[in-house]
Amino acid sequence: MIEKASKLNKSEEILSAALELFTAKGFDGTAVPLIAERANVAAGTIYRYFASKEELVNSLFQKWQENLFQKIKENVSITREPKEQFHQIWKSMAEFQRENPVAFDFLEMQYNLPYLDKKSISKR
Repeated sequence: MIEKASKLNKSEEILSAALELFTAKGFDGTAVPLIAERANVAAGTIYRYFASKEELVNSLFQKWQENLFQKIKENVSITREPKEQFHQIWKSMAEFQRENPVAFDFLEMQYNLPYLDKKSISKR
């Protein structure tokens, strides 16, 4: 059980490091060895969790896009009038941005980029 938790932690550390670096330097400006250094893992370790840098950025995008959608779903009532729903959506997005500023910036940077796969594009 400890080994499984350790693997989860490494994966999360990689995702966290990638989030910071992709947001600060962009996808093209972030090399896998830099992500590994920030996550305190060997570069090869990243490839045990993600087949490529593209898979890593897509996993990160999907994770944070899903978190944003969950935030909106929690706060938006379908029984409200459309104007109120719109207000609730914007309020939820603002709360998400305050709670996760780096992730929000990362998501904003990712639209219409060629490395997003079909699954990521369908989540936009």
